[in-house]
Amino acid sequence: MRIEYRVNGEAGEDYQLSMDDPVGYVEFEVDAEELQIGENQITLRAHSKDNAYSEPVTVTVTVIGGELQLKKVSTESVFAPIKLTGTAQVSRPEGLEVVVNDDTGSKAAWRLEATATPLVTNQGRTLAGNLYYQDGAKLTMLGKDAVEIARQKTAPGIDYDVTAHWSSQQGLVLKTTPAAVPGSYQGTITWHLSTVPEA
Repeated sequence: MRIEYRVNGEAGEDYQLSMDDPVGYVEFEVDAEELQIGENQITLRAHSKDNAYSEPVTVTVTVIGGELQLKKVSTESVFAPIKLTGTAQVSRPEGLEVVVNDDTGSKAAWRLEATATPLVTNQGRTLAGNLYYQDGAKLTMLGKDAVEIARQKTAPGIDYDVTAHWSSQQGLVLKTTPAAVPGSYQGTITWHLSTVPEA
């Protein structure tokens, strides 16, 4: 008598029962390399020497052990140059990329938040303006308090490019006031990635 099994539809090596195995009970190990992060379907059935088969039994094994991570984040990005004309101006980032990967298999959503420091010159002059996160008509200023940028539930191993989903009505925006003075300003955006607690 042997036990045939499949992991996620792929046939594994049969397990040969011996006289030392307990009756009506099967215990064997599945190679970890055969399992993926998240849910795995393992189907078992007994096969006798005279080609009699038992009804298949399917069990679900959930593997949790991957990471929730910022897979790619631009270390530097610039905003499109602004020509100061004495009126409020708007600029958007160029070349900014933020990619999230959730390999935990937890099925929970994740949340990406951001904080930002003031934009200042090398001489210490602060820009008359602020960074905002735009979501449609809503603008939320980025500062020391975390602002939610994205909230998603993604399958294990699937990259989610946050910035690729931005549009002319969504994403980071730099807005200056009429009092803005020409110069080269720099600041730091810090990204915070966490799992959203299930309700």
